[in-house]
Amino acid sequence: MFAKRERKYKSTPNRLGVKGWYGSLKYNMEKYLYLLHRITGVGLAAFVILHVILMSSRMFGEEAYHQIHGLLMNPYTDIGMVIVTAALLFHGFNGIRLLLHEYGILFVRPKRPVYPYRVSVKSSGVRLFTILMIILAVLFFIPVLYEYIIIWW
Repeated sequence: MFAKRERKYKSTPNRLGVKGWYGSLKYNMEKYLYLLHRITGVGLAAFVILHVILMSSRMFGEEAYHQIHGLLMNPYTDIGMVIVTAALLFHGFNGIRLLLHEYGILFVRPKRPVYPYRVSVKSSGVRLFTILMIILAVLFFIPVLYEYIIIWW
């Protein structure tokens, strides 16, 4: 009745779910970047919500605002801001890399993600661009870290 369609790839169901994000020891660079992108996205969303809640203490008067602000003036908050800044830079640069790669602006569009997934960072151009984006994020982070060190000392 229907013609049998020949499959190019053998596909197996993904039964790992969320555990598949962190449970495999056979990660390549692209999967680590994918996992770190998700973690930094959730962390940045939590930071924005916490920031809005803390800064809205101004509604309860100037004294409440200064009391909250006084609680936040400690070295742990500064370390947290360094981590948030690093997460923001990584998330931003990795997001730009993903957009350029996904829409095929600089390289060929990636293949459809059929499980088991194939690595799309194998080509040297894409891998070089990925490393370049990481280096740019680190270079942008160095002056920020320098500024925080000056403030701490």
